[in-house]
Amino acid sequence: MEKTKKIFSDYDPCAALFITVNNLIAYGDTVGTAKDHKELQSLSSRQKMALFVIEAATRRIPEGVPLSSVARVMNIPRPSASQLIETLVKKNLVSRTTNPENHRSVLITLTGLGRGQTREIVRTVDGKLRQLQEGLSRKEVAIFEKVILHCFSRKNDVLR
Repeated sequence: MEKTKKIFSDYDPCAALFITVNNLIAYGDTVGTAKDHKELQSLSSRQKMALFVIEAATRRIPEGVPLSSVARVMNIPRPSASQLIETLVKKNLVSRTTNPENHRSVLITLTGLGRGQTREIVRTVDGKLRQLQEGLSRKEVAIFEKVILHCFSRKNDVLR
């Protein structure tokens, strides 16, 4: 523990957060593999991220999330997002439907298989994140979550 404090002193929280988040993502990959989800084993990190984005978005918009929104949140070009979604459709993890309000637009939702697998990994990783937050007050956890959400909302502007 003392060595870790020397490597990641107070002036380098960005590196520590980046490494922690990447470790959580890697842990999520391990969980998928350990549970013998063949579909998840064959997915790239970008494909898994797309599943997480779609799962989060469809909590608020159950009828589906526009492909353009998936591309924007992931900070990838729309053609790349389209190819990504095509791969997930072939794996029966997502489905596409024409947007009834704009026939040029496509709405993306998780299939039952995609929803189940994504939620299981999210639940497991969320449990580990909560373990990391042990010892923090509710107020500190709320501040941490507010900061993370603020950074997330600004990421596309910063990454341009």
